[in-house]
Amino acid sequence: MRGSLLIAGALLFCADLARAGPITFNTALPVTKGEFILREQVQLLRSTRDPSPLNQNLRVLAVPSVLAYGVTRDLALFGIVPYLDKTLDLTTSAGRQRRGDSGLGDALLISRYTIYAFDRLGETRRLAPFLGLKVPTGKSDQHDSLGRLPQSLQLGS
Repeated sequence: MRGSLLIAGALLFCADLARAGPITFNTALPVTKGEFILREQVQLLRSTRDPSPLNQNLRVLAVPSVLAYGVTRDLALFGIVPYLDKTLDLTTSAGRQRRGDSGLGDALLISRYTIYAFDRLGETRRLAPFLGLKVPTGKSDQHDSLGRLPQSLQLGS
């Protein structure tokens, strides 16, 4: 019995250490001076039940890779590059068609500067404006056998 209690206590202790941060905006990540954070997420977005005769079903798998760096205690830099897999199934006069593309999307470069911070047990307040730049790294003129892909299927802007 005592051995079981020790194991259970060790598991609770390890689980407490392994807690992850909440899913929130990438720019809200706490970044310590001189430290890098690499954050990966997988997002599946779907749009179905199109009542039109096209009966469109859109599926987007997005995997944004975020690299954050703490320049100082108050200044953090972020680079975000998403991998996208976009698929659209629709009904045309030639039957059911599948259109889509996959690859890297547009990159985002963001800087965040913390002007005000108030921390106490169970409460954090921050005033931290950020400035960003969208870099058109994703392809934006892809074609398939039906012609140019709609803008919603393009990887870039």
